[in-house]
Amino acid sequence: MKPRATWISAAASLLVVVAVMAWVSSKLLEFDADRARSHQQAVVEEQSRLALWRIDSAMTPILSREVAALDEPPHAELAAPPQGVVMRFELTREELSALTRVDAGALAQLERSLKSDDLFVRVEAAAPREGLASQNGQATPYALKSQSVRNEDEWTQRKASVEDNLIACGTLGQAGQPAPGAQPASGSTFEFWPDSATHAGPEPRREFTTVIEPMWVDDKLLLVSRASVAGSELIVGTWLDWPASRALLLGEIEDLLPGADLIPVPRASEAQTERLLATLPARLEPGASIVVPVVWSPLRASLLAAWLIVLAAFAALMLLVRASLRLSERRATFVSAVTHELRTPLTTFRMYTEMLGEGMVEHKRDRYVAILRREADRLAGLVENVLAYARIESEHPVAKPEAMSVGLLLDRVLDRLRERCAAAAMQLECEASERDRDIQLEVDPAAVEQILFNLVDNATKYAGASAEDSRVRLELEITPRSVGLHVRDFGPGVAADDLRRIFEPFTKAKADAAGTVPGVGLGLALSRRLARQMGGELTVTCEGRGADFVLTLPRA
Repeated sequence: MKPRATWISAAASLLVVVAVMAWVSSKLLEFDADRARSHQQAVVEEQSRLALWRIDSAMTPILSREVAALDEPPHAELAAPPQGVVMRFELTREELSALTRVDAGALAQLERSLKSDDLFVRVEAAAPREGLASQNGQATPYALKSQSVRNEDEWTQRKASVEDNLIACGTLGQAGQPAPGAQPASGSTFEFWPDSATHAGPEPRREFTTVIEPMWVDDKLLLVSRASVAGSELIVGTWLDWPASRALLLGEIEDLLPGADLIPVPRASEAQTERLLATLPARLEPGASIVVPVVWSPLRASLLAAWLIVLAAFAALMLLVRASLRLSERRATFVSAVTHELRTPLTTFRMYTEMLGEGMVEHKRDRYVAILRREADRLAGLVENVLAYARIESEHPVAKPEAMSVGLLLDRVLDRLRERCAAAAMQLECEASERDRDIQLEVDPAAVEQILFNLVDNATKYAGASAEDSRVRLELEITPRSVGLHVRDFGPGVAADDLRRIFEPFTKAKADAAGTVPGVGLGLALSRRLARQMGGELTVTCEGRGADFVLTLPRA
């Protein structure tokens, strides 16, 4: 498969997998968002439940106080209303009377509201005489009305708590056991009597015929109860200061629901029973103040891990495809280069052996034999480099380091290096002091010889023909931890563009000379890898004229 087709196939596979992953991720994130919203709603409901308990608990003492005050007879001198109360009043069929001090404007305002609302009918409808007793025999203010809420058990618990608090305050009687001082009216099951139901004095006693009922008249919150005095019906009630009461109750739950509000419910219906108070005709609105922070959910963590795994897998796949393509290219380059390099010596062998075999050039026999020997050496070197590189590529160690002195190493390789330079009409210069020759190295002498021979061979091939100075210098650079062997020529050097890739396999410097200079471009790549196997390094610099290759070897 061509490289372009390979990359297109890999990219198409990536797009398909990413598309599927994106779709699955979007669905899972939607599910996670729904779960988070459900969690947030659950938090709101829990906070609302606690808030309703607090509000009803805070309202119970106020109701208890007003229940106790219902049966107080009118006084000649009206007292000021308690905090949170606009006024207490008494309403007959004919007139409205204030039981506490009140501004004339407020009294007139209440009178106008009551004229437009038949309060007697509403009170009777809210708590009819025959339905005053609850299932457990208790009568209760507002809390005993039949209501349907989302959580009936929770609302019932709040209702019972209000009843218990009122009983504790002495304002709510038990079944068959009126509160102290209470005397139920004849034929009535109503057992909700204030302590002052029996009192001394000339005033006739009020006989209450309904429970106390919170209700809205226009925008006024009233606590009213129907009673009779000497056969005359009347309504005794309290006008609560709703803004003040509302602020007081919301202050009780500010830590739970900072943005909450209490909404009046003039006529409670089945659709409006959620979050209703047990003590007042009002509904709690939690508001939008609760913000559940987005947490790092396990689902999101799993999605991230899945994406990272997929991306890592595709990155590995891309690297594998790239490595495979590069390997294919290198194999093709290797086959092409080796084929070209083998063709030349084989052609030479065939031509000269035919001439020698036919006895055509007896007087040039020695010369032709020398040429055959040179081509054989060239072919042997090529095969040696290819085999060594193949062993390195297969991760089989080639270098076998051993301890030896610099002097012994130089004595082993110099003759072969001088012979190679002489074949190219060049001279090898090497200077080493006795002190330098005694330095011990940890190297593989065969690998060092092969590296130095490749470097000198390159110098003779690339610098020999064009160099004004035909020398190749081998110099030593001693450091505390290593010894550097410099192979320097005085030819054209290495182009800047070639420096970055000169150590890559099957790469030749000076592309314009690649077709004329023999070799497969494997020597420098092999030499660097051999150097690194021994713990050394092979680098090149070009300062001024020529190239300077430095083989760094570790000291023993």
